[in-house]
Amino acid sequence: MLEHMPLHSQNILQSTQTLGSIIDNLVNYDLKSAEIQALTDISQFITINLNANRNASLSYLLTSTPSGYVAGKMFDTNVEPSNLKTIGTLMAGSFISGAVYSLVAAFTRTHESKTAVKITAAVIVDSEKALKLLEDNNKISTDTADEGRKAIAKAYASYMVVTKLTSAVLSLESIATAYHGYRRNNDSIGYGLAWGLTNGVGLGLALEQGYAQPLKLGNNNHV
Repeated sequence: MLEHMPLHSQNILQSTQTLGSIIDNLVNYDLKSAEIQALTDISQFITINLNANRNASLSYLLTSTPSGYVAGKMFDTNVEPSNLKTIGTLMAGSFISGAVYSLVAAFTRTHESKTAVKITAAVIVDSEKALKLLEDNNKISTDTADEGRKAIAKAYASYMVVTKLTSAVLSLESIATAYHGYRRNNDSIGYGLAWGLTNGVGLGLALEQGYAQPLKLGNNNHV
């Protein structure tokens, strides 16, 4: 299964470079078998990378808020609260979330690569053009070309669904954490805006602190 294959960014880069060379010289239609194989493989590499990016987004959604909550339990920011203590706790939550994702990635054998994501986006259109030209000139079978197109389309559709879901969740998290920061710090707009940047980890910490609960009277610290 493609989604359980390891992602090799270097292989994607090499295949993409080969693909570019193929397109530049495709007018001659004199392709070596290795070049045809590299072009066929690019469909698999694109699919693997899209699935890896999707898994990375899902991992964030599932781990960030619990990680923030756990960090809040480890470092009680309601006792002698301070900006430094809260920032440190948020960093701890981010570290926990990252560690959990790395563990998940190790077991699923998928990992997001920002470089690979950019390469994938750039090469999809070119791969379609090249697949069509190869198919039209009987260099690859119609079934092979269609299989590559379907694999890319399926992975891209799944990736886009998760991307839209992630964007929606991030927006809601920003609103929720901003309101918590505003209320917790005596209706401070500045702290509300700052908390709005903390997203899932911040939401987990907010729930542990007591969501939208102002600091007790007599406590002049802000967190």
